[in-house]
Amino acid sequence: MADRCPDILGTASIATRQDDLANKVNAETRREIFTSLTSDDSACRPPHVCLEIDEPASASVGIHFDVDSITGFPSDLAVAKEGVRWHPTQMPISDLQSNLHLDSRKVSYFDEAGRLHKVRRPVHQIPHYTFGRLVGFEDISLYFLFPHLYRETQQSSRLRDEDFRIWIDDILLPIIYEHYSSSHVQHYPSSFDHSRYNATARGVELRGQRINAVSREQQLVYFLPPESLPQVWQSTLVAVQQPGFRQFRDVTILLQAKNLKKGTVNETYVTSDFYFDIATEICPTKASRVASSVPRPSPRPEGEDGKEDTGADLWTTLLWKRCCLESRRSWMQQGPARDPSRKEVFYPFCILQDTGSLTVESSPRSRPRAAGILFTQDYPTGIKEPFAAGKVYPFMNKAIETLALDKSLQRTWELVGGGLSHNPTALIKSYLYTKLRYHFALQGSLKKSSGIRSEHRISGELFHALDAQFRARRRHDQPITFIPGREAPFYSFRTTDMLLGGCWQDVRFQPDPRQLDGLRRVEGLGFRRTMEEFGYAWFLDKIDWNTLTFRQPHAAHMMFNNPSIQAAYHARYGQVRDVRLDFIRMDKARQWIIEFSGVPACLDFLEKYLRQLYLCAFRKDVFRHIKSVLDPEKAEAALAGKVPLYYASIKKALKEKYRPPKLAHGNRLGVKSMDVLFS
Repeated sequence: MADRCPDILGTASIATRQDDLANKVNAETRREIFTSLTSDDSACRPPHVCLEIDEPASASVGIHFDVDSITGFPSDLAVAKEGVRWHPTQMPISDLQSNLHLDSRKVSYFDEAGRLHKVRRPVHQIPHYTFGRLVGFEDISLYFLFPHLYRETQQSSRLRDEDFRIWIDDILLPIIYEHYSSSHVQHYPSSFDHSRYNATARGVELRGQRINAVSREQQLVYFLPPESLPQVWQSTLVAVQQPGFRQFRDVTILLQAKNLKKGTVNETYVTSDFYFDIATEICPTKASRVASSVPRPSPRPEGEDGKEDTGADLWTTLLWKRCCLESRRSWMQQGPARDPSRKEVFYPFCILQDTGSLTVESSPRSRPRAAGILFTQDYPTGIKEPFAAGKVYPFMNKAIETLALDKSLQRTWELVGGGLSHNPTALIKSYLYTKLRYHFALQGSLKKSSGIRSEHRISGELFHALDAQFRARRRHDQPITFIPGREAPFYSFRTTDMLLGGCWQDVRFQPDPRQLDGLRRVEGLGFRRTMEEFGYAWFLDKIDWNTLTFRQPHAAHMMFNNPSIQAAYHARYGQVRDVRLDFIRMDKARQWIIEFSGVPACLDFLEKYLRQLYLCAFRKDVFRHIKSVLDPEKAEAALAGKVPLYYASIKKALKEKYRPPKLAHGNRLGVKSMDVLFS
C-alpha cells in the first residue's frame, strides 16, 4: 500500500495545488483503503478480521512486577522522614484532578438558609492545597484536605484567598516559626502577602515591554527538616480546634506517590487507610533496537533450523484479548447485580473489535472490594510511547481541523462570528510540527517490542499478604519467562504491522419537532457497526471517493459540524451555523450542476435556486447589522433571511421608535450606488 500512497507525514510543508495529491491516489484506491471494497467485490462485504487466527501469541515473553504508586492518608507529617519541600503559596491549578479511585470522604457545609449538610465527595473536590513534596523523591506529593471549607456552589477545590490567608498567617507560619530555629526560618516568607509577592516578582519586576493581565507565578519551595515535622503537625491539630480557626478542623493529609522508592517513606506513620498500586507487565523478551540509518545484518534468532530471519518478525507488540478483559470485568463486579456505583470503561484499541483497554473500579459491596482491591486497569504499554510527548498526543489541537475548511467559509464565519477563530499561521506550524514528530517517531520505532500491563490498587493488608506469598515461594527476586500458546490472554502483532496500520454511529434518530414525523435522521460512518460485524472499523461506503464528499442519500443526514468553531464563536453560534448550512447548500448545488450538466432545464432551475440562495444570504447580512433595532417578534424571521428587502417589509421589521426607515446619502458614504452590489 505504501507504493500507492504519497508520503504525507514525511514532508515538511503543506501540500499545494501543484502537488496534485488528488490524482496520485485514485478513487478506487481510496475506497479500498477505507472500506476494503473494490470494484471486483461481487458481495460488497469487507473481510472479517479475526485476531485469534491471524495474530496468535507465539514469541517468548517475560513477566515483571513492580509497585507503581502509593496513595493514602498518613497520620503525621513525620511520614516524610527526609523532610518536605514546602510550598507557601497555592498552585494556580491543582495537580490533584481525580478521585484516585478512593472512596468519597465526608464534608460539611451550610446552605443559603443556614442549614448544615453532611455529604460525601471525592478527594479532588474537597478544598485542598499542595503542602509540598517529599525530599529525596519529588514525585511524592502531600496535600492538606479541609472538609469543612467545602462550599455547595464552589467552582474549584482551590482554597479561597481569604481562607488561605488565615491558614498561612494565623496557623501554619506561627507554628513553623515556633518549632524551627532562626537559621531555618530566616529563609522563609513572613506572611501570606510576602509569599504571594515573592511568587510573582519575576513575572512583574523584570518586565520592560509587555504587561500581562495576570502575573505569572513562580512556585517557590522551602526546605522543612524532618526533625520538627511531628511537632508542627501536633501543634496544627491543636490550633484548628481554637475559636476562629474551627473551619480548618479535621484537616487531613493525603499522600500521593508515583514511581515510589520505598526509602522515602517512614512506615511508622503509614495507616491502614493506605493503598498500593502494584503492576504486572508482560513484554516480549526480544531486545529492541534503534532503527539506525546504517544498514546492519539482521540478528540470528534462536531456532532449530538455524536459518537467518529477515528481521520482520523479530519485534512484536502485545495487545490484550477482549474476551479475557471481559472475564476480568465480570470477576471484579462480583456482588449486587444492580449496584449503581459500578464504574467500568472499555476502550477499543487500533479500531479492532477483539482488543482494547479496560478500567474497572470495584463497587463498595463487591467481593473484590472486601478483599482489598479498589480498581484494576489493563492496557498496552509501549505502543503509545512513539506518539506521546508528555501528555501531548497525535493532532491533539482540535483547531487544526479548521485548516481543511474552505477559506471563503472561514472568512465568512469570522465576519459573522465577530472575530478571528484561530490564527492560521499558528495552526499551520502546529500541523507541520506534529506531522514531522510522528514521522520520526514511526521511523525510529520499527525495531521495538512493547508489552501489556495490568495495574491494581490494593490495600496495604493485601499487599503484604501477596508479598509474603512471593517470598514463601522464592519468586520475589526471580524473573518469569514463558512461551505462550493460544490460551495466552493476549495477541502478538509484528510491530511493523501495528505502526503502519493505522462517528461510531451508522444511523440514529433524534427528536425534532420541526420534522413531520417528529424525528431527525442523523448518520455517521458506522464504526461501531463494522467493528462488531467485521472485527475492524471499516468505513461504510457513504463517500464519493472522487470529490471526497458524502454522496447521496447520506449527505443530507451526516453529522457534520466543527467543535472548535462552535467553541470559538459560542456567543454567536446560531449565525455561524446558518452560514455553514448556506455553504453546504451551495456545494450541493455545485455537485448537481456537474451531475446534470447535460440537462438544460435542470441547469435553469439550479440557476434560479442559487440566485435565491444568494439573495437570502444577503438579507441575513443586512438584518444582522441592524439586529439591535429589530422588533423582537420579527427578528427571528429577519435574521433567517425570510423578510424581503422592500421598504414596507423593512418598516414592519423595525421597532416602533425606529420607524419609518430613512435613506442616507452623501459624498462620504462608502456605498454611493446600488451598482456595488453587482460588481
